[in-house]
Amino acid sequence: MIQLTTHRSLTVVSTHGRPGLGGLFAVFALLAILLLSSTAHVSAASPQGRPSPASAPTPAASPEATFNPPCAPINVSGVCVSIANVTEPDIVPASGTQSPVNPTPSTNLPLIVKSEQPLNGTSSASARSGPDAPIILNVTGTLWDGVSYYSVYDGSVYHSATAQWWDGPLATTNTTYPWWYLVNISAVAASGQAEFFAGMSITWSIEITYNVSGNFIHEGGPNGPQFQYTYAGAWPESPYIGARQYDGGAAYDHDLTTTVIPSQPNWNDSIALTLNITPADVANSASIGQAYLDLTENAANGSQLFSHTFVYANLNGSGSGLPKIHFTIPAAYAQQANATVHYTLHVSDAWGDWIISAPTMYTVGGNGSFAVGQFGDDLLLTSDPFVTTPAAPLFPGTPVALHLSSANAHTAIASATVFYTVNLPVLKEVTSYSERLGRINSTAFAGTIPGLPVGAGVNFTVEAWDFQSTGELSTVYNYSVEPLTTVLPSIAQNGSFFYVAVHDAGLNSWVDGATVSISGPGGYFRSVGTTFAGLAYPNGTSDPFAPIVVPAGQTYVINVTDPTFHPAAGTFDGTIQILLSTTHNMGAHAVLATNDSYTVYQTGDLIVFWLNGTLVAPSASSPDSTPIFVGSVLGLAAAALVLYPLLGWWRRIQKRREEETKRVTL
Repeated sequence: MIQLTTHRSLTVVSTHGRPGLGGLFAVFALLAILLLSSTAHVSAASPQGRPSPASAPTPAASPEATFNPPCAPINVSGVCVSIANVTEPDIVPASGTQSPVNPTPSTNLPLIVKSEQPLNGTSSASARSGPDAPIILNVTGTLWDGVSYYSVYDGSVYHSATAQWWDGPLATTNTTYPWWYLVNISAVAASGQAEFFAGMSITWSIEITYNVSGNFIHEGGPNGPQFQYTYAGAWPESPYIGARQYDGGAAYDHDLTTTVIPSQPNWNDSIALTLNITPADVANSASIGQAYLDLTENAANGSQLFSHTFVYANLNGSGSGLPKIHFTIPAAYAQQANATVHYTLHVSDAWGDWIISAPTMYTVGGNGSFAVGQFGDDLLLTSDPFVTTPAAPLFPGTPVALHLSSANAHTAIASATVFYTVNLPVLKEVTSYSERLGRINSTAFAGTIPGLPVGAGVNFTVEAWDFQSTGELSTVYNYSVEPLTTVLPSIAQNGSFFYVAVHDAGLNSWVDGATVSISGPGGYFRSVGTTFAGLAYPNGTSDPFAPIVVPAGQTYVINVTDPTFHPAAGTFDGTIQILLSTTHNMGAHAVLATNDSYTVYQTGDLIVFWLNGTLVAPSASSPDSTPIFVGSVLGLAAAALVLYPLLGWWRRIQKRREEETKRVTL
């Protein structure tokens, strides 16, 4: 049981405390090279007259050969100290006294005191502990909450259960400092108790004691450098006076960022609060362990409506937390306009150190109405990628995300819709669509114009309504999709490209969502996609509408499945399969397949699946290199029958274009 007191005390750490797992390897490595050599018996001398040089211990190994960190002076001539843990080389800083690193509380920190002369005098007579020990490690600590720390063993000296405070001399080949001694800031006491805690700030120093004719003289220690470091895991800023990382009331905002959406809620808004750790937390290995939100809501007349505590509990265990957590204040707390909501956030790090936010208050707004009456003044429309002003053409298949927000935080949007038309030059057709934008909160809506085929041109407007049934319409925006000549600027002579179009003559519309698969000989090529406004083509499959070149001079199997195509006769499953022979130019015109429910024909590089079309006499597929005017009489008759419904298609195209031109102009 650790006791806390306001008494700051001198502490001494033994080398024999049970090591924590974080430093176990380093301690074992040092003990492996530990060799108590038989040193010459020398008489004690005063600090001004050090013991005469004696033979250095015979080296058993040379730890500095692989790890030789800086050695800091301690105000004792010919003596310095360095860290012996390779994972924490900067606990003893290269300059100054403040360590730039933060070890974990479970990390042992073995220190090597290096000396030009033996420090233990006659080894058999040197005390291994107590005030007369030749080497004393002084350690004092301040907890994250500003309280000075000392051990439960007694009220003045912090130490482990064992009595040996230093080991040595160690074997070394260092000729500058041939005498090495080990002292250890032990993470765990011999009894298994943790010695240190997250966020604890440590000050330590090395004290050297000399026996001068029976008088013990101390050098270094409190009169020497006071080295400092802080254990990782706690919030980098503390609200407690006395803590080295004290930051007062600003600690919460420096330890966490809190995002509130929407920041000014209206009627029926739910509130999303996101708590994120800061870069300083990341550097200090701090994370969120637990949190709760205390909330009180009062009506406009002051009477209390609600009082509730929202709790987040991390069950991962001590020392393990999360970088981000979320709270949601439900819409039930936004049912009265002008009601006031007060809340406070309490958040601990993974080690149980708590910080508290400043009290926060917001007023629930009403619905309001568009104030100006002009879309550009009352509403803000943005897009990703940016297409709300003239922009470069998009790569095929790139969706456009739209975000609509109210310019006034207290004017709610009741609904919003995007209306868009898509012009596909390959089909010489313009198709219209509309999509409701989804509600994020009362002042923000979002939606998406899907990714479109190569060469498409888009016009779109957004219409929004407030709760007073007032509608506002945006200006007309437009953007385009890169044409085939840009995406595939050149197609080699051994390559080919073609389009597949699916039209339902019974519904008099191009089919959206029909599955088109294209397979090459031997299965070495396969492309799967879905139609948009009836159009598809060989694509990257995982990258919708990204066109790819196929080898020419091959025969491909094209399967088209339209889930809405249900012929009246037979047991047809809705999948149409044809064989297509490709050439580089794809210039043929031919009927490829026909029955009582559909016709498939080729006109150049466009393969049309005309569902529920006019009956056509069966015709064998014509090779791409054979012009239709030199085909068989049967082929001519079939082509003539196909051209009849196409005449109606072209007339409808012209009519739709005229209507679209009028709509956009208006």
